[in-house]
Amino acid sequence: MALVRRTAVDGRQNGPAPAPAGLTVPRQPSAADIDEAGAAPAAPPVEEMAAAPDRPPRLWVVLIGLLLIAGGAGAAFAIDDAYAVPTMPVASDAAAIVALLLFAAVVERLVEPLTRWMPGRRALYRYEQQVADLANRVPQVSLGSVAAAKAAVAQRRAERAVLSWGLATGLATVLAAAAGFHLLRILVEVDGPAWGVVPVWVDALATGLVVGTGSKPVHDLLTRVQQGNALRRDPTGA
Repeated sequence: MALVRRTAVDGRQNGPAPAPAGLTVPRQPSAADIDEAGAAPAAPPVEEMAAAPDRPPRLWVVLIGLLLIAGGAGAAFAIDDAYAVPTMPVASDAAAIVALLLFAAVVERLVEPLTRWMPGRRALYRYEQQVADLANRVPQVSLGSVAAAKAAVAQRRAERAVLSWGLATGLATVLAAAAGFHLLRILVEVDGPAWGVVPVWVDALATGLVVGTGSKPVHDLLTRVQQGNALRRDPTGA
């Protein structure tokens, strides 16, 4: 829900604009005015507010995000079918965590320049223009239109997140297949024999899905995995 208040937008309370000084002589209060003011104090001005409902990302944006992921999975399948890239050897859990964090950071840096062409800039400009027009008392602009523009900004940000996730996941899937960075196999083969339950391209897709969330969630996830492995090896914590 996009909620806007007039004082938050233009800094003015609701009410008529003050008259210019020096043009009129104020009327002196009479005894009746004083009695009436003492008997019933004036209520504070009511602040104007407006709200607009939040809208989810548009369907075509979600479909593009899913198509980017599907394209990455198809490329991973083609790479595995043509080259059969072996799994990257990793000696320990710590090495796997560092490698995955570096992988996630590289994907973030590659995707970041492309986000400038994603939705959101025009919606933000329209919202800022609506705020400026409302402060300047443009007749065609109301609090309702400002709230709708703010809701549009939130929708575009959600769409940017979907597209960024789809692009990062698809790119990470391709890079994982090309480099042999198969997360499921790496995590299993560190402490056990070779593992081939899941096809390589599916393993690459799983790696891309993890990396596509960004380096911060990856760090948190792998920290929990490492703590769980340590507790399983030594339940006493000694």
